[in-house]
Amino acid sequence: MDTKSNKICKRETYFYVVKLVSIVGIIGICMCICLGCSTKKISIKKKCDIDFTVVEQSDIPAKLSEEIANKKENGFKLTYSDGNYMYIAIGYGARDTGGYNVQVKELFMTSNAIYINSSLVGPRENDMVLKATTYPYIVVKIEDNDMNVVFNT
Repeated sequence: MDTKSNKICKRETYFYVVKLVSIVGIIGICMCICLGCSTKKISIKKKCDIDFTVVEQSDIPAKLSEEIANKKENGFKLTYSDGNYMYIAIGYGARDTGGYNVQVKELFMTSNAIYINSSLVGPRENDMVLKATTYPYIVVKIEDNDMNVVFNT
């Protein structure tokens, strides 16, 4: 009986240890997930509008122009800084015809981010349009800063 009782005691101890290790492990994983997935709250309380310039295609910096060419098919949201200016580029991907343009509805600063709201404007029903694939996009430039850009398209 003593060995039988000893086996039962060892078995109970084993299951207790396994259960304890499992609980501690689950708690540890939950803590890692909670601490590792912190988020930065971005305020959307508008501080001020930002003056911007629409950049002509010939004035787009070469590196940005190359990135636009690589991503124009599917659309893009890009930023590029040359140290003096920040360039914000938004493309809406391939369209079957011409007559599209991109409009910046709003460009403003909050306490910790820059927001840009844009829209794609298509041709009107009776407009004569080019029957070829086009890639509507816009590039604007603002004074350089270190803020994140939030795209609302």
